[in-house]
Amino acid sequence: MQVCCKRNPKFKVKTGPKTKFAPRRYGDLNIVYDVLQSFGSNYLAQVTIDNDSPLGRLDRWNLTWEWMRGEIINTMRGAYTHKRDPSECLNSKAGQYYKDLDFSQVMNCQKKQDISDLPPERKEDNVTGKLPYCCKNGTLLPPIMDPWKARSMFQPQDVAVSFSAYYNNSAVPCNTCACGCNDIDTDTCNADCNPLLLPPDALLVPFKNRTLKAKAWAKQNHMPIPKKLPCPDNCGVSINWHVNTDYRDGWTARLTVFNWRDFAFEDWFVAVDMGKAGPGYENVYSFNGTRVPPNNRTVMFQGLPGLNYLVGQVNGTNPLRDPAVPGKQQSVISFTKKNIHGLNIPGGDGFPTKVFFNGEECALPNISQRRAQDIGVAYAREFAVGGAKGWTVPSGAQVYSQWAEQSRFQIGDSLLFVYQPNQDSVLQVTRDAYDSCNTDAPTAKFADGKTSFALTHSGPYYFISGNKNNCQKNEKLVVIVMADRNGNTTASSPPLPSPAPAPSVESPPSPPPMTGPFETPAPTPTPTQETPNSAASPSSSFVAALLVAAFASTLFLH
Repeated sequence: MQVCCKRNPKFKVKTGPKTKFAPRRYGDLNIVYDVLQSFGSNYLAQVTIDNDSPLGRLDRWNLTWEWMRGEIINTMRGAYTHKRDPSECLNSKAGQYYKDLDFSQVMNCQKKQDISDLPPERKEDNVTGKLPYCCKNGTLLPPIMDPWKARSMFQPQDVAVSFSAYYNNSAVPCNTCACGCNDIDTDTCNADCNPLLLPPDALLVPFKNRTLKAKAWAKQNHMPIPKKLPCPDNCGVSINWHVNTDYRDGWTARLTVFNWRDFAFEDWFVAVDMGKAGPGYENVYSFNGTRVPPNNRTVMFQGLPGLNYLVGQVNGTNPLRDPAVPGKQQSVISFTKKNIHGLNIPGGDGFPTKVFFNGEECALPNISQRRAQDIGVAYAREFAVGGAKGWTVPSGAQVYSQWAEQSRFQIGDSLLFVYQPNQDSVLQVTRDAYDSCNTDAPTAKFADGKTSFALTHSGPYYFISGNKNNCQKNEKLVVIVMADRNGNTTASSPPLPSPAPAPSVESPPSPPPMTGPFETPAPTPTPTQETPNSAASPSSSFVAALLVAAFASTLFLH
């Protein structure tokens, strides 16, 4: 017996008062996709399948949908994907954003994926089970026979590429000679020079191979290149701290530990002093995390059982061509802002004031100085809307959305609309006018044929064609402008007007805080006041250097 979903030709939609969402419809088989929790870089969804036919039965259901904005399934409870191929992730849109992510842990990166129910023996599994109505081998019985067996449910945890968090597009490296200068030839490098900012992918390249990348990145971003380049930091272990999301009630960061030595570290641990943000620590998802008393500002992380072995550096696939690959472990860490006032996460409170690797204090870069340098060289860009085709009726419904997703818009940038002035125009409108193609009362109107529109604040901008028929044919655009790099604005970017579907690890993205009340400590000095620019120790060859990454990226849990 084959059961297929098809449209009933006799069914007619009842016309009534217009609503924001279409009314709920019911059939023999109902599929509901609900977003339960949404964060800056990921969201938790729940898919429910109900058999409402009094006599119909469905065996071994298989569900497929198509992502609209490049999402990927990180983990999932209650179901599984038929294909799991990390190589597909590297070539997907997600691979362009998450260049330093371990995709071997991701469940699926396909634009269209096949999802099936789990067998009953997986129902009590702590990772993939423990979900009501799951794990029935895809069988849905008639509700009259057994209401509980007439429903299936699963929860995917998805990473949304289009909802990227943004702080800086550069990685801030450690100070020059952070772990000692050793026998560096100071005739060819400057031990006192500030290090050059790095592109994000340089974090995976050995220190000696970063010179060309640093120079190319500086040239691309119009930053000065000193005649005498800075010396390397000489640290055998580096720690990357990335402020991933910042929202009203909390924030998340990603910690990555790199081992550049040719030997492994067994039972390694990393401790971070988070200053006044420390008591807000909630959970860590791929490590074990423990607050350090008495003030709970410091958190110690260590590998999970079986993962507490930080392997050493190994040669690339082709040693003559590929750079060496460091040993690496990483995890996302979530924090709450409850009972902690005055936090400026991108301004510095989201970064550690002290870091320790295996008990030794690490060298911290001068965060404020590097941010000031990056801000000082920021320049405005002009984006030609629609590329070579300009502002016109697009060939598909998602053309302008896909065009906008390819760029990161910042305050000071501008949009260039090119069109025929006697046939078209540009209207800046509200969200409601955008949804309904209402051209009656625009915020601003332009009809000169070559309109340059300046983006003066963070948040969403909505544009439609002045020709209502053109707007109804998808000549409309939403642009999300990222928050000011200097942290002077806290405006957040709401989701796009047509959200697409969306993860579950051992814990949800923002789990309940650990037991015990949070105490509000007295304000502490900033990182640059509390930590010296360099902190070399007697065993400097093993001292970890904190590499603070502040670049555009989104991270999922794991």
